[in-house]
Amino acid sequence: RAPWSPWALFPMQARLAAAASTSGRTRIDPRAPQPRARTRLGRAHARRQHARESTSPAQAERAPEDETTSSTMVPRVFVVSDIHTDFEENMQWVRGLSDTKYANDAIILAGDVSDDLSVLGETLVLFASKFRHAFFTPGNHELWCKRRGPLKDGESEADRETIPDSMTKLERVLRLCDECGVETRPRLIGDGERKLWIAPVVAWYHSSFDYEPDITETRVHPPHLVMSDFRLCEWPGLDPKDDSVAEAMDAVNDARGWGTFLEWLRRPEQSAADASVPIVSFSHFLPRLELCPEKRMLFYPNLPKAVGSDFVMRRIQNLRAEQPPGARRVRTHVHCFGHTHFGWDATIDGVRYIQAPVSYPHEWKQRPGSLTVGPDANGRDFDFSGRRRLAEPCCIFDWERHGGFAPKMSARWSDHYASNPRTPQDTELAWWVRGSALKGRADDESD
Repeated sequence: RAPWSPWALFPMQARLAAAASTSGRTRIDPRAPQPRARTRLGRAHARRQHARESTSPAQAERAPEDETTSSTMVPRVFVVSDIHTDFEENMQWVRGLSDTKYANDAIILAGDVSDDLSVLGETLVLFASKFRHAFFTPGNHELWCKRRGPLKDGESEADRETIPDSMTKLERVLRLCDECGVETRPRLIGDGERKLWIAPVVAWYHSSFDYEPDITETRVHPPHLVMSDFRLCEWPGLDPKDDSVAEAMDAVNDARGWGTFLEWLRRPEQSAADASVPIVSFSHFLPRLELCPEKRMLFYPNLPKAVGSDFVMRRIQNLRAEQPPGARRVRTHVHCFGHTHFGWDATIDGVRYIQAPVSYPHEWKQRPGSLTVGPDANGRDFDFSGRRRLAEPCCIFDWERHGGFAPKMSARWSDHYASNPRTPQDTELAWWVRGSALKGRADDESD
């Protein structure tokens, strides 16, 4: 087969990129809202936004750009990952979030909402109706193209839409985000001297991301034999056991305007304030191996081979390097992620990394300590182990309360590594792993 190209998936972006390269002019403004398809979901979202924001005739007549980018204050920014609203408890939590409390705020959804497009769509519409800005990047679950599980009430096999491969599923997911009013491209929010870049990163994992020694005292099956992704995804012309899927997914970012985002960061004519606007990037997968516990600590020790992408790390490094001429200081950079279902807050080489996973309901009963992170910018722990309906997304940025990002939050695993250096050469299984019935498959850690 011919090599897969992201430009084939996004032909309009290919034409825009070609036009920009020949004319030398920027065609996509990351400050402005991107055109949204006027489908049923898009119209419903627009009606909700209008009802919430149009408090005067003058406001009602503003241009779309002003409605979306102007505000008297930079919004608070919340983050969650691994929402898994296939579980009714998680969907009820999303439905129960206040319709008014977050009306000026932004929410980052760092992947793994649902493989079911109808469930994904309902979840995205809920977040888009409750928050002024909603950002999303797909996780591994969103790209499952082979449906699993029993038929729903009244559903037949003929009702289940056939999506031929995971790249086509990606296209459908990103189109659905547009229809729901959810951002999937880099965007500048806020105004005046209170601005913030939010940059979604499309990614996939690859086994070469893991460079630490393997566990040898017991047999551990490789990810392709135990993980659902290898059964439920289909990659045309690509091999999920090497780097090709991760490389192809990373290229999607360039097909969707990442280069224009970098141009904005390095613009020589921007003010000193604009040159220091903080960046919050986010991906579903890990950009650094240090953000995952060592193999001997994990019930499935080969998990690190299926959690991260060096391609994401390269984008983070590039963002750190993109400064306009004469910039006095490096921008503050926070990167949010998900996938591993571990609460996390750590700063490595000048970048702060945060994970706040909603996770599966049973995980909060089995191991709440490794999921909790906080207190956040609102002074609350991100914790679903108690009265679930009272839990809130993790607030990482609040200008009014903290003048920016939340102070360092506590999380079990990142706190552990703040005091104890990694020793990956120690491959003796931890007592809790050795004491469990180590199976030849991964349960929660590999789904």
